[in-house]
Amino acid sequence: VSVAFIDPIYYESTVTVLNFLTDKITTGSVIIFDDWFAMRNLPDYGNQKACNEWASQHNIRLSPFFSFGGTGMVFTVQ
Repeated sequence: VSVAFIDPIYYESTVTVLNFLTDKITTGSVIIFDDWFAMRNLPDYGNQKACNEWASQHNIRLSPFFSFGGTGMVFTVQ
């Protein structure tokens, strides 16, 4: 996967999507979260919680690339 656009807001839905992507991404892949900041930018909710747990479990490093539209965030896989 070169680019993945992830649009769920809630933790459980985001976990499902990220688990699907685990073996499909590589260094340089771009991951876009449409609702990264939707839960008031709290890291223990929604996209942020799911992504932080997933990255830690799979030893995946993400580098922030840019934010967009007030709630979106783009990362590159390192």
